[in-house]
Amino acid sequence: MLTVEEKAYPYRYKRLKTSVNYELTIKDYTRESANDSIENKFTQNIEVDFHGENKGFQFRIKVSNEKYDVDKKITYQKNFIEQLATLTRNTDVLVNSFGDIVDVSNYREILEKWDILKTRIKQNNKGAIVDAYLKQIESNLKDKAFFIKNLKQYRLFGLLFNNLLDIPFDDKRGKVRQRTFDQAIRSIPISINEKIKLIKEGKETNLLDYKVTGNLNPLDKIEEERIKAYLKHFNMKGSSVYLEEYSGVYKVNKYTAWTESADISLKLTNGRGYQRNVEYRLKKLN
Repeated sequence: MLTVEEKAYPYRYKRLKTSVNYELTIKDYTRESANDSIENKFTQNIEVDFHGENKGFQFRIKVSNEKYDVDKKITYQKNFIEQLATLTRNTDVLVNSFGDIVDVSNYREILEKWDILKTRIKQNNKGAIVDAYLKQIESNLKDKAFFIKNLKQYRLFGLLFNNLLDIPFDDKRGKVRQRTFDQAIRSIPISINEKIKLIKEGKETNLLDYKVTGNLNPLDKIEEERIKAYLKHFNMKGSSVYLEEYSGVYKVNKYTAWTESADISLKLTNGRGYQRNVEYRLKKLN
């Protein structure tokens, strides 16, 4: 049995002398037919500054140096992606004692940014499709609970704050939590029953390694019908998809609670040609 011999107690974020810098890389690959595939890569730097404690842990997150290597088939989306990313370039979050994001302190400021951005997009893009797209984004932004939930996505800040103050310190028990991927299959979300388990204690590095596994939660009827229609649209056989792989490793510091690195790999398939692979990689730089 593996049991952590020494750790910070209580286990909580330690305020460091400087901000903590990370690099986030996301790679995604989609094959919708034998002759049609899309591959994208996104990278950005993330600076996290621990501001203090008041009803939780207060962090300021600054995103910079975003790079979007978008497949030539969807270059028309690149401008929208880059503009929307500016909304969360500076985000003040409140994290609870479990290590979960529960509030956004500068939420009003983000909404004001959206009002300005929306006007600019409308001036440069016309049509019913654009209007519907903006309406959906605005609806999601103005629902604060939904917005906070969205920040927990691995494509945003989910790898940074992922309930990691409540992790097990032995390999006898694991931790189970639900992860939602809202853009897993086009705009169709999926839910993963994610499990993490301690596999290693680095005596010299002070790092704890956690293995990540997971299984696909049952789809509801609406999601099943949407996936069925999606597969039919691309003339693919089958009526559903299954989780081919969900794996990863988390490395966290046992004294400071800061994440050192995180790797998550997700693979979906219908077993008959469709393939969707997404890789998330968070790496601490200092």
